[in-house]
Amino acid sequence: MGEPNSEPGWLPVAYSLLSQVTHSTPTGLAHMACYVDGTLRAHDISPEMLALALDVACLGSARLIGLWSLLLTRGDDTAKQYALGLEERALAVHNTARLVHWLG
Repeated sequence: MGEPNSEPGWLPVAYSLLSQVTHSTPTGLAHMACYVDGTLRAHDISPEMLALALDVACLGSARLIGLWSLLLTRGDDTAKQYALGLEERALAVHNTARLVHWLG
């Protein structure tokens, strides 16, 4: 899924980082605390990790929904256009999200 993006291999890195939060590793815990105006906010996901989670969710959902639409319609042209539209929208999210998470 990460192939059309500028940095090859960014998606496995993104998955690895997200799993750090899921499994409460030191890296994940570091992304679950931040200071806002001098006040510690614990148990809030960092903006970088939130951007990464939304980015990966959009790319994954676009690919899965698009693929299912193709499978269910046996590659119908309307399904192809739908799948391509989903991919374009997910890549637009990616281009915005990477300004925060810096991957890809």
